[in-house]
Amino acid sequence: MKVITQDKDFFPSQMEEKLQFIRSLGFDGYEIDGKVLLERFAEVSEAVRSTGFPVTSACGDTVVGSVIFPGRKGSRQQRTSERS
Repeated sequence: MKVITQDKDFFPSQMEEKLQFIRSLGFDGYEIDGKVLLERFAEVSEAVRSTGFPVTSACGDTVVGSVIFPGRKGSRQQRTSERS
């Protein structure tokens, strides 16, 4: 079994430092907030590459899912059009 963690207030704010810190705590991966992933994608990608530590999942499905699958049932795009 792999053990991953979400972000915590006491984690470093810089992505590379954050991933190194999470690894030092003994975790196997990191679940990133979907909004952070979208806003800081280049930084996240570089941190994963340079540390070799994986971002294994993203939470906040309405953000990530709406971008990746805008027409899917329950997406932000679909909910907005249903209200119109």
